[in-house]
Amino acid sequence: MFPRGFTFIEILISLVLISLFLLGIDAMQVVAFKQAKINFYVAAAEQQLINMHERSAITSDTSSWNQQNQQLLPQASGQITSDKISIAWGNKQGGECERNIIGKQGCMLLRI
Repeated sequence: MFPRGFTFIEILISLVLISLFLLGIDAMQVVAFKQAKINFYVAAAEQQLINMHERSAITSDTSSWNQQNQQLLPQASGQITSDKISIAWGNKQGGECERNIIGKQGCMLLRI
């Protein structure tokens, strides 16, 4: 006399649980993609700092270096002073960089 199979309520509850699980996985992927983008910015900035440090022994012209910065990073600008080489991206200014700031907007510096 017991009904066989699943009731409609049981099916709805399982669909809700599966939906929440899939939304959680999707949220993790969004966070992972954002972090991967930030990691790319940091790696590109670090490579550009090393590149300019090696170039600075030969020339102090930053125009071609800043063109490369613009291609790799959003709104990027680099600056060389007597004691540091800095690169900033996003809405940051390279001259204001006193410590490394990592994110969608950030700056990195190399003391020379």
